[in-house]
Amino acid sequence: MPSLIVFSILIFIGSALGIYQYLTAGYWYGYNFMSPSPEWFEIVRYYFSWGIRLFGIAVATGILFKKEIFRKLGLWLAGFSIVTIYFKHYPEYFFKYTNYLTEQYQRVYRGIEIDFSVFAKDALVTLYVFELVFWALFIFYFTRSSIKNKFL
Repeated sequence: MPSLIVFSILIFIGSALGIYQYLTAGYWYGYNFMSPSPEWFEIVRYYFSWGIRLFGIAVATGILFKKEIFRKLGLWLAGFSIVTIYFKHYPEYFFKYTNYLTEQYQRVYRGIEIDFSVFAKDALVTLYVFELVFWALFIFYFTRSSIKNKFL
């Protein structure tokens, strides 16, 4: 069942990369200067994101061991990710972040003009589409009876 392994690896890598971001940039990453939300909301979002990332690692591992409870928890994670995609990837945050990248790039590479905000809308749409398709495929795959029967 290579598909099962691929889904598990992708969820594990995505969760691990998120944890790495939090460890290297911390709370600053989510709120510092770009968030359109009140600070209290970002604090809750930050700690909740830690929980979701750890949950993703547990789900990925449990799916590899073909445990039914983790298949069901994975379906919950998929539905949750689809419903909350807007809060995970704020459009305003994306645009502010690309402006920040442009400023940083121009500070380091003086004389070279580039505007990352030109790519922001396309990058955000691509991210939304990728994530929605990934989780929709996850739901489709893990609700098939032939796959359900392989879990204990």
